[in-house]
Amino acid sequence: MKVFSQQPDSKIIQGEIAREIGLTLAGNNLWSREDQLRTRLMDQNNRIFIIFDDVWKALDLKRLGIPSDSNHKHQCKVTFTTCFRSDCEAMGSQKTLDVGMLSE
Repeated sequence: MKVFSQQPDSKIIQGEIAREIGLTLAGNNLWSREDQLRTRLMDQNNRIFIIFDDVWKALDLKRLGIPSDSNHKHQCKVTFTTCFRSDCEAMGSQKTLDVGMLSE
């Protein structure tokens, strides 16, 4: 779980996910890093659950290297919190749960 808030940086997000799964990403090229991360996440022996907290704008999961398309066999579970329903739709959320303001 990582909070990225208003200024998400793709390389930092990729690096944090890679670190958590024991992967060292080689190079600075976003597409190369995307391929490396996707390959590891699609390993059939892995079950990966990723939480993005406090998302302020939609993230391109495919560009990050997170397999989340129709290939259910290799799909990661991704949960994110956001104040913006449009971001949920833009990221292709399958289920949306509205939560009201929480008291202190």
